[in-house]
Amino acid sequence: MTSKTINFFALSICSVLFFGHQVSAASQSANTLDQTGTVKVKQSDKTGVLDPEDPEEIVDPTDPGPSTVGPLRIDYVAPIDFGTVSLTPTNRTYNILANKIGNKFRGNFIQITDLRAKKSGWTLQVKQEQQFQTTESEELTGSVLSFDKGWANSQMSSIDPVVKRDTLSIKNIGQVYDVAVATPDISGGTWSIIFGATSTNDDGQPGTIK
Repeated sequence: MTSKTINFFALSICSVLFFGHQVSAASQSANTLDQTGTVKVKQSDKTGVLDPEDPEEIVDPTDPGPSTVGPLRIDYVAPIDFGTVSLTPTNRTYNILANKIGNKFRGNFIQITDLRAKKSGWTLQVKQEQQFQTTESEELTGSVLSFDKGWANSQMSSIDPVVKRDTLSIKNIGQVYDVAVATPDISGGTWSIIFGATSTNDDGQPGTIK
């Protein structure tokens, strides 16, 4: 089976706009006529952003973030914000700020929806296009962007997509890194791939958001 590949910056998909089901009326008496009908169901082209720790709830992110369209799509990518930091000889690790959605704070996450009639799986990948720079355009040579404590969550009760590693370190500019992989049997529906969690989450994840 083939897999579809999702990048933060590009998405290649097979478009499926409609799918049909045939229904047949049962003959119950001499006055009943058999008839066959066809119904076409139009798929939604947009999914609301769901709380990654409580996917039954639609939330309103402070920053709407980028998204793509189609039956296989990225609904939301949380912004990466380090706030304002100072570069010193000893302070070399900077934490990403938590993602604010409504009045809640969550780990950075990506939301994916797969509504294709024929599932073939998907792979979420990330690529850093250029090195970090100061406000004076001075390149921060050797900087590494890292995400850890990755996990997947959904309204679905099936097996989760596999988050590829506990710590994802993007060390090489322009290199593609796998983030998560969903096989055809588990790829359908809407999924969040999250990095970090609050201490009050109900999914058994360690609390990392301060």
